[in-house]
Amino acid sequence: METLKEKIKRQLARIIPASIKLFLEQETAHKDIYKFQNKSYSQEGEDLVLSRFLQDRQKGIYVDIGAHHPMRFSNTYHFYLRGWRGVNIDAMPGSMRIFNEYRPKDINLEIPVYDTNQTLTYYVFSDLAFNTFSKVVATDHIMVNKATLLHEEKLQTQRLEEILNNHLPKGVKIDFMTIDIEGLELPALKSNNWEKYKPEYLLIEKFIDSMVELQHLEVHQFLTDLSYILIAKTYNTLIYKKALL
Repeated sequence: METLKEKIKRQLARIIPASIKLFLEQETAHKDIYKFQNKSYSQEGEDLVLSRFLQDRQKGIYVDIGAHHPMRFSNTYHFYLRGWRGVNIDAMPGSMRIFNEYRPKDINLEIPVYDTNQTLTYYVFSDLAFNTFSKVVATDHIMVNKATLLHEEKLQTQRLEEILNNHLPKGVKIDFMTIDIEGLELPALKSNNWEKYKPEYLLIEKFIDSMVELQHLEVHQFLTDLSYILIAKTYNTLIYKKALL
Protein backbone atom coordinates (compact mmCIF):
# COMPACT_ATOMS: atom_id res chain seq x y z
CA MET A 1 0.00 0.00 0.00
CA GLU A 2 1.25 3.46 -0.91
CA THR A 3 2.37 5.50 2.09
CA LEU A 4 1.30 9.09 2.64
CA LYS A 5 4.87 10.28 1.95
CA GLU A 6 5.01 8.38 -1.35
CA LYS A 7 1.59 9.74 -2.34
CA ILE A 8 2.65 13.33 -1.70
CA LYS A 9 5.88 12.85 -3.72
CA ARG A 10 3.87 11.38 -6.62
CA GLN A 11 1.40 14.26 -6.60
CA LEU A 12 4.18 16.88 -6.43
CA ALA A 13 5.94 15.18 -9.37
CA ARG A 14 2.81 15.73 -11.44
CA ILE A 15 2.51 19.44 -10.79
CA ILE A 16 6.20 20.51 -10.81
CA PRO A 17 7.17 21.79 -14.30
CA ALA A 18 9.73 19.75 -16.23
CA SER A 19 12.17 22.70 -16.28
CA ILE A 20 12.24 22.85 -12.48
CA LYS A 21 12.69 19.08 -12.26
CA LEU A 22 15.70 19.33 -14.59
CA PHE A 23 17.15 22.20 -12.55
CA LEU A 24 16.83 20.22 -9.29
CA GLU A 25 18.44 17.15 -10.89
CA GLN A 26 21.36 19.26 -12.14
CA GLU A 27 21.83 20.91 -8.74
CA THR A 28 21.97 17.50 -7.07
CA ALA A 29 24.53 16.33 -9.62
CA HIS A 30 26.65 19.46 -9.08
CA LYS A 31 26.67 18.92 -5.32
CA ASP A 32 27.97 15.39 -5.86
CA ILE A 33 30.95 16.83 -7.74
CA TYR A 34 32.25 18.48 -4.56
CA LYS A 35 32.65 15.07 -2.95
CA PHE A 36 35.61 14.47 -5.28
CA GLN A 37 37.37 17.81 -4.82
CA ASN A 38 40.46 18.51 -2.73
CA LYS A 39 40.50 22.03 -1.31
CA SER A 40 43.78 23.91 -1.50
CA TYR A 41 44.72 27.13 0.29
CA SER A 42 48.15 27.49 -1.37
CA GLN A 43 48.72 29.76 -4.34
CA GLU A 44 49.30 26.85 -6.71
CA GLY A 45 48.29 23.71 -4.81
CA GLU A 46 51.58 23.26 -2.96
CA ASP A 47 49.72 22.06 0.14
CA LEU A 48 48.07 19.24 -1.81
CA VAL A 49 51.36 18.20 -3.41
CA LEU A 50 53.04 18.08 0.00
CA SER A 51 50.04 16.31 1.48
CA ARG A 52 50.66 13.40 -0.90
CA PHE A 53 54.09 12.92 0.64
CA LEU A 54 52.74 13.32 4.19
CA GLN A 55 49.36 11.61 3.82
CA ASP A 56 50.10 8.96 6.45
CA ARG A 57 50.83 11.51 9.19
CA GLN A 58 47.87 12.52 11.32
CA LYS A 59 49.78 15.33 13.04
CA GLY A 60 53.05 17.16 12.59
CA ILE A 61 54.99 20.41 12.96
CA TYR A 62 55.56 23.14 10.37
CA VAL A 63 57.42 26.45 10.22
CA ASP A 64 56.00 29.09 7.85
CA ILE A 65 58.38 31.98 7.09
CA GLY A 66 56.68 34.81 5.24
CA ALA A 67 53.31 33.44 6.36
CA HIS A 68 51.44 36.51 5.00
CA HIS A 69 47.87 35.39 5.87
CA PRO A 70 46.34 32.52 7.89
CA MET A 71 44.47 31.21 4.83
CA ARG A 72 45.26 33.15 1.63
CA PHE A 73 48.25 31.68 -0.26
CA SER A 74 48.94 29.53 2.82
CA ASN A 75 50.98 26.34 2.50
CA THR A 76 50.15 25.43 6.11
CA TYR A 77 46.43 26.09 6.69
CA HIS A 78 45.44 22.77 5.06
CA PHE A 79 47.58 21.03 7.68
CA TYR A 80 46.32 23.23 10.53
CA LEU A 81 42.78 22.05 9.76
CA ARG A 82 44.05 18.46 9.98
CA GLY A 83 45.37 19.04 13.50
CA TRP A 84 48.96 19.98 12.70
CA ARG A 85 50.57 22.85 14.59
CA GLY A 86 53.56 25.12 14.04
CA VAL A 87 55.21 28.52 13.95
CA ASN A 88 54.06 31.30 11.61
CA ILE A 89 56.53 34.15 11.04
CA ASP A 90 55.99 37.36 9.09
CA ALA A 91 57.81 40.69 9.07
CA MET A 92 54.74 42.88 8.59
CA PRO A 93 53.81 44.78 11.79
CA GLY A 94 50.26 43.88 12.81
CA SER A 95 50.15 40.81 10.55
CA MET A 96 49.68 38.37 13.41
CA ARG A 97 46.43 39.83 14.72
CA ILE A 98 44.45 37.83 12.16
CA PHE A 99 46.63 34.77 12.78
CA ASN A 100 45.86 34.92 16.48
CA GLU A 101 42.17 34.98 15.59
CA TYR A 102 42.12 32.17 13.02
CA ARG A 103 45.22 30.18 14.03
CA PRO A 104 45.19 30.48 17.85
CA LYS A 105 46.80 27.08 18.38
CA ASP A 106 49.91 28.09 16.40
CA ILE A 107 52.83 30.23 17.57
CA ASN A 108 52.45 33.49 15.63
CA LEU A 109 55.41 35.89 15.42
CA GLU A 110 56.04 39.29 13.81
CA ILE A 111 59.79 38.98 13.21
CA PRO A 112 61.80 39.72 10.04
CA VAL A 113 64.15 36.82 9.22
CA TYR A 114 67.64 37.53 7.87
CA ASP A 115 71.15 36.06 8.15
CA THR A 116 72.38 38.96 10.34
CA ASN A 117 70.74 41.00 13.09
CA GLN A 118 70.40 44.48 11.64
CA THR A 119 67.89 47.17 10.68
CA LEU A 120 66.59 46.87 7.12
CA THR A 121 64.13 48.81 4.98
CA TYR A 122 60.82 46.99 4.53
CA TYR A 123 58.72 47.90 1.47
CA VAL A 124 54.97 47.71 2.17
CA PHE A 125 52.53 47.36 -0.77
CA SER A 126 48.75 47.66 -1.05
CA ASP A 127 48.73 43.91 -1.74
CA LEU A 128 50.68 42.65 1.26
CA ALA A 129 51.78 39.54 -0.66
CA PHE A 130 54.29 41.82 -2.44
CA ASN A 131 55.96 43.07 0.76
CA THR A 132 59.74 42.63 0.73
CA PHE A 133 63.08 43.77 2.13
CA SER A 134 64.64 43.64 -1.32
CA LYS A 135 64.74 46.95 -3.19
CA VAL A 136 65.30 45.04 -6.44
CA VAL A 137 62.22 42.88 -5.88
CA ALA A 138 60.17 45.92 -4.80
CA THR A 139 61.13 47.78 -7.98
CA ASP A 140 60.22 44.72 -10.04
CA HIS A 141 56.80 44.54 -8.40
CA ILE A 142 56.19 48.19 -9.24
CA MET A 143 57.41 47.99 -12.85
CA VAL A 144 56.19 44.52 -13.85
CA ASN A 145 53.22 43.81 -11.56
CA LYS A 146 52.05 47.45 -11.38
CA ALA A 147 51.97 47.09 -7.59
CA THR A 148 51.31 50.13 -5.41
CA LEU A 149 53.99 50.93 -2.82
CA LEU A 150 52.36 52.39 0.30
CA HIS A 151 55.34 53.17 2.48
CA GLU A 152 58.70 52.00 3.82
CA GLU A 153 59.52 50.90 7.36
CA LYS A 154 62.74 50.26 9.26
CA LEU A 155 62.60 46.85 10.97
CA GLN A 156 65.05 44.92 13.12
CA THR A 157 65.83 41.44 11.79
CA GLN A 158 66.67 38.21 13.60
CA ARG A 159 68.35 34.98 12.57
CA LEU A 160 66.06 31.97 12.13
CA GLU A 161 68.18 29.94 14.56
CA GLU A 162 67.56 32.54 17.26
CA ILE A 163 63.81 32.60 16.61
CA LEU A 164 63.48 28.82 16.76
CA ASN A 165 65.63 28.65 19.89
CA ASN A 166 63.29 31.10 21.59
CA HIS A 167 59.92 29.83 20.39
CA LEU A 168 60.05 26.22 19.20
CA PRO A 169 59.60 23.66 22.01
CA LYS A 170 62.81 21.74 22.70
CA GLY A 171 63.20 18.39 21.01
CA VAL A 172 60.45 19.07 18.46
CA LYS A 173 61.07 17.71 14.96
CA ILE A 174 60.04 20.01 12.09
CA ASP A 175 58.20 18.02 9.43
CA PHE A 176 58.27 20.80 6.85
CA MET A 177 59.32 24.42 6.46
CA THR A 178 57.99 26.83 3.86
CA ILE A 179 59.80 30.07 2.95
CA ASP A 180 58.29 32.84 0.84
CA ILE A 181 59.86 36.23 1.58
CA GLU A 182 60.05 37.82 -1.84
CA GLY A 183 63.66 37.34 -2.91
CA LEU A 184 65.40 36.89 0.45
CA GLU A 185 64.89 33.15 0.84
CA LEU A 186 68.63 32.43 0.72
CA PRO A 187 69.57 34.76 3.63
CA ALA A 188 66.78 33.15 5.67
CA LEU A 189 68.16 29.69 4.91
CA LYS A 190 71.66 30.81 5.85
CA SER A 191 70.40 32.09 9.19
CA ASN A 192 69.30 28.64 10.36
CA ASN A 193 71.24 26.12 12.47
CA TRP A 194 71.00 23.11 10.16
CA GLU A 195 72.50 20.71 12.64
CA LYS A 196 69.77 21.54 15.14
CA TYR A 197 66.78 22.34 12.89
CA LYS A 198 66.62 20.29 9.70
CA PRO A 199 63.05 19.88 8.36
CA GLU A 200 62.26 16.76 6.39
CA TYR A 201 60.65 18.84 3.64
CA LEU A 202 61.34 22.38 2.42
CA LEU A 203 59.19 24.57 0.19
CA ILE A 204 61.03 27.55 -1.33
CA GLU A 205 59.40 30.20 -3.50
CA LYS A 206 61.66 30.50 -6.55
CA PHE A 207 60.55 30.83 -10.16
CA ILE A 208 62.60 29.14 -12.90
CA ASP A 209 61.81 28.88 -16.61
CA SER A 210 63.24 25.37 -16.91
CA MET A 211 64.95 22.70 -14.82
CA VAL A 212 68.23 23.57 -16.57
CA GLU A 213 68.36 26.74 -14.47
CA LEU A 214 68.68 24.74 -11.25
CA GLN A 215 72.44 24.30 -11.62
CA HIS A 216 72.85 28.10 -11.57
CA LEU A 217 70.47 28.69 -8.66
CA GLU A 218 72.20 29.60 -5.38
CA VAL A 219 69.30 28.35 -3.26
CA HIS A 220 69.36 24.99 -5.02
CA GLN A 221 73.12 24.60 -4.56
CA PHE A 222 72.85 25.59 -0.90
CA LEU A 223 70.18 22.96 -0.24
CA THR A 224 71.99 20.33 -2.30
CA ASP A 225 75.05 20.85 -0.10
CA LEU A 226 72.78 20.20 2.89
CA SER A 227 71.72 16.87 1.31
CA TYR A 228 68.28 17.99 0.13
CA ILE A 229 66.83 16.59 -3.10
CA LEU A 230 64.32 18.37 -5.34
CA ILE A 231 61.25 16.11 -5.50
CA ALA A 232 58.56 18.39 -6.99
CA LYS A 233 57.80 21.92 -8.17
CA THR A 234 54.88 24.17 -8.97
CA TYR A 235 55.01 27.34 -11.06
CA ASN A 236 56.69 29.39 -8.31
CA THR A 237 57.73 26.85 -5.69
CA LEU A 238 60.51 24.27 -5.37
CA ILE A 239 59.83 21.35 -3.02
CA TYR A 240 62.77 19.52 -1.45
CA LYS A 241 63.14 16.45 0.74
CA LYS A 242 65.98 15.65 3.11
CA ALA A 243 68.01 12.76 1.69
CA LEU A 244 68.36 9.58 3.72
CA LEU A 245 72.07 9.23 4.50
